Amino acid sequence: MRPALNKLILIIDDSVDNQALLKMIFEVNGFQVHCASNGKEALCLLQELSNLPNVILLDAQMPVMDGYQFRQEQSKNERIKDIPVVVM
Repeated sequence: MRPALNKLILIIDDSVDNQALLKMIFEVNGFQVHCASNGKEALCLLQELSNLPNVILLDAQMPVMDGYQFRQEQSKNERIKDIPVVVM
């Protein structure tokens, strides 16, 4: 498979095992990957990143801030509202 140059994925999942597995799969295929354990952590990370992810893989059920709450906050933020999200 061709390397995905400058492609960045954000994985938001409270399962460290899921994060590790998905990160390994995408990095082997040339993607850069960032991980967050809940929606609140992900929002903080997105504020800090200079290069935004091309897609977000989002767990629906998490502690602190779940996927549904994350999507509500994402839709209010002009900088990140158009990032495509795949709910897992």
